[in-house]
Amino acid sequence: MTLESQLVALNEELEKKYNDYMENEATLSPSIKQMKEEELMNLQQRIQAFQVSAQEDMQAKEMELLQPIYTKIQDAIKEVGEENGFMYIFDVSTLLYHSAESTDVTTLVKTKLGIQ
Repeated sequence: MTLESQLVALNEELEKKYNDYMENEATLSPSIKQMKEEELMNLQQRIQAFQVSAQEDMQAKEMELLQPIYTKIQDAIKEVGEENGFMYIFDVSTLLYHSAESTDVTTLVKTKLGIQ
């Protein structure tokens, strides 16, 4: 069962229990009414916890899948730096200023990675 199908099942369960509660609310005793409300709140909290957990699992899987790509890019940048005698290579998006005399190594790294 996928995360999405589990979430759908939990939401369907919540909707069913909520609809049942709303249909019978007028006839429920105060203690049963309180018990049903607590059950609905607990189920809603479980759904929220499940969503957070699923999101964390997806982020971890994304990082796991992207890590080899990041490593390959980092290795290519290091090779370009060594081959061209650069002392530093910066990501321009993190700099406040860079002069026109700066060297953009994007093309060199892309070539190293086999990207056009």
